[in-house]
Amino acid sequence: MIDGAMDEEAMGDEAADEEFRMSMTAVEVQAPDLKFSCVLRTQHAKLIDGQLFIHLSKGSSVIQRLLSCRCEIRGREIYKIMPRTDIIEKLEEARNEKLKDIVVIGVDSHAKRFRWSSKMYADKVLSLPDIIDVDVPSLAGVDGLMMRMQAKRSTGRGSGIWVQMTSPNLAFLSKVVAAQYADGGIHNARKRKAIDCTIGDESVDNPGESASPQKAESGDSPESPESSTTPQKIAKTLSLLEMLRRKSKGE
Repeated sequence: MIDGAMDEEAMGDEAADEEFRMSMTAVEVQAPDLKFSCVLRTQHAKLIDGQLFIHLSKGSSVIQRLLSCRCEIRGREIYKIMPRTDIIEKLEEARNEKLKDIVVIGVDSHAKRFRWSSKMYADKVLSLPDIIDVDVPSLAGVDGLMMRMQAKRSTGRGSGIWVQMTSPNLAFLSKVVAAQYADGGIHNARKRKAIDCTIGDESVDNPGESASPQKAESGDSPESPESSTTPQKIAKTLSLLEMLRRKSKGE
């Protein structure tokens, strides 16, 4: 049960023709056309100023199933879909840009770089509204829309974002997820890049490999520290020790 009050009958009548339907009794989201439904817990949904909001996070299995409802994959494979999308990150970027515009406007600032912790913006940050309207751009071929979001900024990476739970919003989100997944997914993992380093006149892709072609072909193991010690190095070390000894005696 979500804390707060809401007219369920009015909500049901308004959403009668919507693709996604929400019931406040158990915060059940239904998509009859997609033959999909899920029940949200208190950490997934809440009321802000009498409006129902949903917490979008890739770390929630319930949210993963909800936003992946248009994808053909079912079973445990469905949990591999959301990590290959960037819809939540795009929403966070759009919200942060909107918040920045609200905070900066009307402030006489010549700062080259915007910082939330700056004293000149302190009053504006503290007076931010609870809810803001954000213009979300078109993503993955899906037309953008105006989405109502909680103004509170994320406190860390992967903390998610709160958006109003409406049928148009859920339809937009699920369509973008399906489109990105069908297109091969957005790979957020850092790709390992070959390091181009130059040793002498030779360029090698992997600095961990030997720069000598002959050693690579012969298959010889790397020399041990003992075998790499040369008489010249020994003589140099002894000379340094003798110098230190004389210095300590004041010679």
